[in-house]
Amino acid sequence: MTPATKYPFEASYAEIEADIDVFIKAVFDTLQSSFLLLPRGPGFVTYPEFQQAYEVLKRHTVGFTVVALEDVMKALREDGLTFIVLRAMLGFTPPELAYVASQQSGIAVSQSFARSFDRQVRTGRQALRSLSPQSHRRVAAMASTACQLLNDGVGETPPAFKLLLA
Repeated sequence: MTPATKYPFEASYAEIEADIDVFIKAVFDTLQSSFLLLPRGPGFVTYPEFQQAYEVLKRHTVGFTVVALEDVMKALREDGLTFIVLRAMLGFTPPELAYVASQQSGIAVSQSFARSFDRQVRTGRQALRSLSPQSHRRVAAMASTACQLLNDGVGETPPAFKLLLA
């Protein structure tokens, strides 16, 4: 963009209307992908790391045909990053999984605990080994909830929503 070119927010409506293509070009010239600006610190999970954890979970659940708590906990002990895989499969953030796990299990799983554990497995994949008994119960509650949700599946879409989607 040249110094003489204005952005649309700097111009009057009449100026924009007179030469809209110049203002469109000014906006498009400044657009860039924010993906390139993502932070890549120690908590960033690369695709190969995610894929490796996915394969661990897949192996322990016999290709996701037997999603049972004891098998998922074995996968978590082998590679804590499988926790991220479980969350991704459900489409949950750590606080969302903590909330649902608390509701379903009756065990208090705080959102801050879920965020902290999520961070721990992204930076130290063997995080499950150093947990206190209480923390281990919280992780098991989240894993059990994930297993239940995955085994239950999506369910039937109510008729009222089918009309909205049509």
